[in-house]
Amino acid sequence: TAVWGFSAGAPNSMRRRGIPRDAMKLGDVVVVEGHQARDGSPNASGGQVTIADGSRVFVASEQAVGQ
Repeated sequence: TAVWGFSAGAPNSMRRRGIPRDAMKLGDVVVVEGHQARDGSPNASGGQVTIADGSRVFVASEQAVGQ
């Protein structure tokens, strides 16, 4: 097992997409689909996240969306 770092969009960007601040809470189990860091470390840039209630949200940063 490993502890992973996860990058997502800025809070205002997430709110504009309809993702409330409390959509994910500390300790929630989530499934993240994204891209692992190029250096192979346990860090990822997020894409889709399935949160505890089963909802799927898109959390990529605006820079990642344009790539």
